[in-house]
Amino acid sequence: MKPSGQNEYVALQTIVERQLQPVLETYKDRVKINGPEFLLNMVAAQQIALAVHELATNAIKYGALSGASGSIDISCARVEGKEPSLEFHWLEQGGTPVAPEPKDKGGFGTQLLTRAVPVLLGGKATRDFTRTGLKYFLTVAVAKYRHRAAIGFASNRALGKWKSCWQNAGQ
Repeated sequence: MKPSGQNEYVALQTIVERQLQPVLETYKDRVKINGPEFLLNMVAAQQIALAVHELATNAIKYGALSGASGSIDISCARVEGKEPSLEFHWLEQGGTPVAPEPKDKGGFGTQLLTRAVPVLLGGKATRDFTRTGLKYFLTVAVAKYRHRAAIGFASNRALGKWKSCWQNAGQ
């Protein structure tokens, strides 16, 4: 028997937009979402949703959206190579300068973003505080999820505005 949600899919764009709905309504042109279209099963969708929610909350409280001119660029990409991977990028610019947490410390959000989500997705994550803002990268190997159906792929018609660089992949 398959776990619930194993054959149900949701578009990454939908996950991001739903998690950011109040942010997009409030900050409109300060948040950009770009990338190819693809589908995630409910297990992977839940983990991405948690990460996006945590990142957005911190951006409003302490980061790019805490000031008058900061912005966020969210993107995803398929990276080819020996082991093709999906990369999710969250880049903040122009916000209030934030000092990075010491490497040996970190609260619930830090643990969620850098340990829980990547481990549950079988991937890796980095979170860097730079002079221009927070950078968060999540990388997940595509092959790890193809056989477990955690990442599916969609056609251009199914999801509209995201460009398909994964068309026919995994079929």
